[in-house]
Amino acid sequence: MIGGQLISYLNRPETLHLSKSIIPTLFAKCIKTGMQYYNGFLEEFLYNGDVKSDPQHEFMIWDLSKSKVYKATDFEYNEDLYDDLAFEQKFVLISDLIPSVWKKEMVSKLFQTRKTISIMISETRMLENKMFF
Repeated sequence: MIGGQLISYLNRPETLHLSKSIIPTLFAKCIKTGMQYYNGFLEEFLYNGDVKSDPQHEFMIWDLSKSKVYKATDFEYNEDLYDDLAFEQKFVLISDLIPSVWKKEMVSKLFQTRKTISIMISETRMLENKMFF
């Protein structure tokens, strides 16, 4: 169990509603702390288009360009999400690692948003290169 799987496990209703126990409070603090890292990770991905803070593939978006173990073809291909070859060869969204405190659809939309930003940046650079050469 890694990353979002652990947060989801700690966030299960049967875990959080243990009566007269310190466990729910401890789990809630663990979830809060873990989610701070997830929020920072998501900001890094959205703003910078990078995931340097996840060298061990614990978060839900993996940078395959830095992986010696995985490649894009190892994962399920979804035409709706992955239609830009450069982006899909670099990043993959692992839905099982999305913490249960977030909605999977929301994270998918954020992933798509970053992809759109990456495409726009790439096309702008190509246009700039054509203008100056």
